Amino acid sequence: MRTVVFLVFLASFMGAVCADPFDPTRTRLVQDWNTNRLIRGNLPIWKDGQLALPWLYKRYGTNQTKAIIVVSLLDPKNREEDRIDIQHEHQLIQEEPSPLYAVEFYNKPVYPEDVSPRQFVDNARERRVLGKYVKDWSRGFRLMRETVAFVRDLMEKRAHTVLFVHCEQGTDRTGVVMGSYLFHYTGAQWYPIQRANFHIQNRQLLPQYQTLLDWEAVCQEIHHTVKEERNIE
Repeated sequence: MRTVVFLVFLASFMGAVCADPFDPTRTRLVQDWNTNRLIRGNLPIWKDGQLALPWLYKRYGTNQTKAIIVVSLLDPKNREEDRIDIQHEHQLIQEEPSPLYAVEFYNKPVYPEDVSPRQFVDNARERRVLGKYVKDWSRGFRLMRETVAFVRDLMEKRAHTVLFVHCEQGTDRTGVVMGSYLFHYTGAQWYPIQRANFHIQNRQLLPQYQTLLDWEAVCQEIHHTVKEERNIE
């Protein structure tokens, strides 16, 4: 009986984390900057296997939009499902060119981080030191920051573009990358960023991805604290 219950639970869990077909309600306009628009969402493939890019163009593009740039945060090396989804998406993009816009595709995997600053609540100094060097010891944080810089570079150097950033469900990996982007380039505060993530699927970020944003918040605090200390000196 216990085995049956476990198998039912496992099947339900796996069904919850598998890639969902494209859901328009999970898309959000993150930033409207110059002639470009930064959009977040989930895997842009409809239930029937067709690309959702025409919908994105119609919803977020303008008469001047020349290109859609897709940045996938899936991980082809560590997850077989991600590898299949990436190949399928890339193949569809190549096979379905549009006369209205060019399409570029990039893969920038995001990895989780299990070491949380919440583990150092009673040791603020250790938390600050770890946060100061977090890019050196956390691959997940370093790659998240690199992806954020990559996205910003596209926003600054391209024109008349819809830039679509996605993972599978459009919540966790997409949430941390867009959260970090908002921290650095829009001056957004912590709670609005958290609320924006919650509204995508009506749930909190998974802990191993929430941890990346927690370290981002620590880094912001370090920056301001160091600045204040230098002013005092």
